[in-house]
Amino acid sequence: MSESRYVPRLLRLKPRFDSGDRFAALESIAHSFLNEKLPPDWARNYFVESLRRYSNKETKTLGEAFSIPDIKHHAKEHDWQMAGNVWMEVGQLAASGMPLSGNRDTPGAFDSVAAKYKNRMFDCSPAKIRDMYNARRKEHIDMCKKLMDGKSRAEIEEMLQQMRAALGDTEE
Repeated sequence: MSESRYVPRLLRLKPRFDSGDRFAALESIAHSFLNEKLPPDWARNYFVESLRRYSNKETKTLGEAFSIPDIKHHAKEHDWQMAGNVWMEVGQLAASGMPLSGNRDTPGAFDSVAAKYKNRMFDCSPAKIRDMYNARRKEHIDMCKKLMDGKSRAEIEEMLQQMRAALGDTEE
């Protein structure tokens, strides 16, 4: 990786660390080693202090010493984020005219997204992609219902106009 991409990555990790995301220090160390650089002082200091706490039996596990969340929680968060990516990608393909479900001759959006994520470490069958898409779609519909509850049509139109403007979408 070039120096021009190495430094900005580290600069993005430091604020995450400062806001409590301790995994950012480990990412910084790995990123530095992969680029044959020394990690920044803040990441090195965190690593040494965490290892000292574990070595002195102040913590029960390395995960606790390094403030790494329980893997089950992390996996759920990853699945939720992945479902968001799937929802966006399927939605973009559908908006471009691709059907959600395909057939033998023509793949649908679920098939295309499943093929894209095939080498990732999760079940990526078209059925799984469909389920992830539908779950996130339901979340968005429920959120919109709560947001619009009790609002007049004019208020809803105003909210939609503000959302379009914020997204840079000027089409009606």
